[in-house]
Amino acid sequence: MSYIGTYYAIGSAWLLTVANYFVIGWYNGYYDAFYRPGFGIFIGLLFVFTGLGNVALAVMRWRTGEKGLGKALLENFGWVPLMVCLSCPVLSCPILSYPVLSCPILSSPVLS
Repeated sequence: MSYIGTYYAIGSAWLLTVANYFVIGWYNGYYDAFYRPGFGIFIGLLFVFTGLGNVALAVMRWRTGEKGLGKALLENFGWVPLMVCLSCPVLSCPILSYPVLSCPILSSPVLS
């Protein structure tokens, strides 16, 4: 049930985004109180999971003797751009699908 719910969420995202755009434009300033707490939570989650999660994993690998602290930090933060592209739906469609769709070999009808 939750799996099919994700398809409804993805399908309604464009329509709700356009509706949100017009509501914010028409009622400028009235809905700021609703967006500020959510934006604060988003920034907090972004900082905690992207920053502190990678640091904590690097410290764990350093303490277990698997890697040095510097190498573990470099490896963990090296994965951040890929995770942003794969987990952000706005970025993942244009960035990841354009090379595949524009490549003549990969988009050839013979391979379909």
